Amino acid sequence: MTQVFVFSDHEPLRILEIDERADQITARVNQGLWESYLGYEAYPSQSWQARQVGKAVLLTNPQPPEVFQGFKLDARDFQILQALISGLNVDQIAWYLHISTRTVRARLKKMQVQFRVESLYALIALVTAMGLIFPDVGAIYD
Repeated sequence: MTQVFVFSDHEPLRILEIDERADQITARVNQGLWESYLGYEAYPSQSWQARQVGKAVLLTNPQPPEVFQGFKLDARDFQILQALISGLNVDQIAWYLHISTRTVRARLKKMQVQFRVESLYALIALVTAMGLIFPDVGAIYD
């Protein structure tokens, strides 16, 4: 059993007991598959990020740091970036988020222009360095 701590702006702290390994929960949430744990329906105003701390998992609603408010990323942008950094391709992201591949590509292109980068690799590196998304570093060693 893994303890999952859910931190939300609109609800008190929730602690869930889930019968999965912490690394599996972290990977699934960061791929955009958080509905099975939280019971929410995926819609553009919600996004969740998972961080593994030992055998526990912390779930948070990502908020852009105030320093970067000028970039105006919405929850769907965070979902796409988090899924991309967790290793999903554009087709998989579209399928998991129930949107078209064209929409995913358009949003990624918009973010590339917004952040003034020329490739997806540069976009991922920049938003990670800015602290907007968190890669699942533990997955590299699996």
